[in-house]
Parts: sequence; structure tokens; C-alpha cells
Amino acid sequence: GRQMSLSAEIKAIALALLEEFGESATFTRVAEGSYNPQTGEATDGSTTSFTANVAPASPRQSERTDSEVQTNATQLYMMHASSVPAIGDVVTYNSVNYRLFSIETARLSGSTVLYTLDLQQ
Repeated sequence: GRQMSLSAEIKAIALALLEEFGESATFTRVAEGSYNPQTGEATDGSTTSFTANVAPASPRQSERTDSEVQTNATQLYMMHASSVPAIGDVVTYNSVNYRLFSIETARLSGSTVLYTLDLQQ
């Protein structure tokens, strides 16, 4: 992902959002299977998933009602977890599946990493 220098203020806001609005999201990654036409052999794809605490980059997003117009795109903050998000992951958040299409990485203090994730339905 791109390295971005977030101001200390924005980082503090992101951390506060994660603490106040943080919810669990599931990241699912599918590795495609392959087919060899020469041998007729197929290998199965694999699916891996992990959960992480995320928060909407804009607090308004968590208060949207279903009747309001949804833009089908959302931006989430995520603290560094044992697993790292990857472009193409399917992120299930608030019972909606999104595809992860952009990741920005920012260092908070030394080794702690904050991800800004752009998702599209």
C-alpha cells in the first residue's frame, strides 16, 4: 500500500473512532483454483479469512439508516492485526459485503500501523 504521513491529530481521531465505533469485520480472501488443460487436472482454490476491529472513517456512516441513499462505497480505519488486509479481499461489515480496492498504511508510534481501507459494494 501507499505510505501516507497522517497528522498526529488525524491518527488520534482514527484511534478514538476505533474505540468508540469499532466493530468486527470479516476479511475473506479467495485464491483461485487452477486447471491444466494438458493433464485435465484441476486444483481447488482456497479460502482464508480473519476478523479485525474496524471503524468508519466518518462517524456519520455508522448512523446511516437503510432508507438513506447509500453510495455503495465506504472507508474504514483498521488497526494493525495479526493478519494484513489485501486488495481484493471481501470485507463483511455491518452484514454487507464490500470489495477492498485501496489500502493506505500509516505508522502511529514505531510499529503500530493504522490502515485506511477503501471499500466498494
